[in-house]
Amino acid sequence: MVNIETINQKANAINAESGELGDKKRQHIENVTDEIEHTIDSLSVLWSHLGLSDREAEVAAYRELGFTNRSIGYMIGISTNTVNEYTRRAKEKYRTAQALVTREEDSQALSKNWICPKPTCGHETKRAYADSRYNPKAKISKWRCQKCHTEYQRKIRW
Repeated sequence: MVNIETINQKANAINAESGELGDKKRQHIENVTDEIEHTIDSLSVLWSHLGLSDREAEVAAYRELGFTNRSIGYMIGISTNTVNEYTRRAKEKYRTAQALVTREEDSQALSKNWICPKPTCGHETKRAYADSRYNPKAKISKWRCQKCHTEYQRKIRW
């Protein structure tokens, strides 16, 4: 069991301590890095699917486990400012991915059929029969449910 709180506290104290005591704390942090390497590698792979660089994914994996930016810096041998930058970039990419997920859910862009959002209907209408229209000037997409005949429209934004 890795006590992350202890690691975070030791990392915070290293700057204030030099010599043998600081070296012992650094060595303890390096030993923990070896102990959780497999977990970090596995989590990094998952984070990389968001389009994160290898380093951004690694930082996200450490943060997911609860490590502070200072601890992460000591563990992977980079400055806290660099960890902050990787975190900022990862958050930006995550927000972009989150916006795309929301867009897909709203537009049903990747669904085979249009699904009527009317709670009492929920009918799946094949796209070929959905009476779909798009107005390029107004940037409005419309389609009609084949079962309840309710018309839906959404503004296309980019």
